[in-house]
Amino acid sequence: MATPGSSVGVEAFNPPEAFLGKLDLREGGPVVCRDLALFRQVIGKDVRGLLGMGFLKRYVVRIDFDSGKVEFRPWDGRNHPEWGSTVYLYDGGKNEGYAPYAKGRLSNVGDIRFCIDSGWSGSGTLVAEAFEKARNGSAVAEGLVGTGAGAQRFRNTRISSLQLGAWDHRGLVMDEANDNMVGLGLLSRYVVTLDFLGMKMYLQKGQAFDRRDEIDMSGLHLWRLEGRTAVHSVDKDSPAEAAGIKAEDVVLRIGEKSAAEMDILDLRDLLKSGDGKEIKMTIKRGGEEKAVSFKLKRRI
Repeated sequence: MATPGSSVGVEAFNPPEAFLGKLDLREGGPVVCRDLALFRQVIGKDVRGLLGMGFLKRYVVRIDFDSGKVEFRPWDGRNHPEWGSTVYLYDGGKNEGYAPYAKGRLSNVGDIRFCIDSGWSGSGTLVAEAFEKARNGSAVAEGLVGTGAGAQRFRNTRISSLQLGAWDHRGLVMDEANDNMVGLGLLSRYVVTLDFLGMKMYLQKGQAFDRRDEIDMSGLHLWRLEGRTAVHSVDKDSPAEAAGIKAEDVVLRIGEKSAAEMDILDLRDLLKSGDGKEIKMTIKRGGEEKAVSFKLKRRI
């Protein structure tokens, strides 16, 4: 199994009797077994399974990020311009896990194929050569992400523009990885309809279309461990390091709010919410509680 970090070995089994509403998950073919503990720690939710292309490609899948709904529709073989502008897809083939790809135009690079990956939280990734051309001397920051292959360090930068179908996006943050991908950070700007059988993707402007891409401004990498919000690591020369926060510290409160009661994704959004914004925390190290504060700093 390929991940944005590297490839990992997995076991596959006949699918169990399981349903998503009235939809029979057994229609998706073999089930891959993988420990999702790291995934649960990263997103802070008790996820026990993921839907893959073996199941999804049998349907028209509509993702409305504005309303928080996913809809599975039967395929009718027709074009649907009322669903938005059309982006044509093509199958990456067996070596690519039959993932859908689309052609985009990247500043300083030209036409490039992108895997449509709803499992990647960022706006997208680029292979090393495309990453260097697209950044065109722009600043680079380092990030950390949890993948199926474990925690992976990566570089990111802000690109000039990416055109996908009829739409052009400026100033997206793209990460360096082993494939060119478009992720949720870009797709969530739309109501997305994926017609896998018809090999089309429809994009309709959503409420977040003009959202500015930002990355962490604190240097903190947080995980949810057994209900606690813990510090996985702290970036060197970051605001969090200057405040004295260390790996394995437990974050008890953000301001007056209990960190354990906050969605960890909302917490991460807070840590990239504005250059110069002051963040106050109460942390616990061993048996000692300590109040700390720092100001967010934009890196790219």
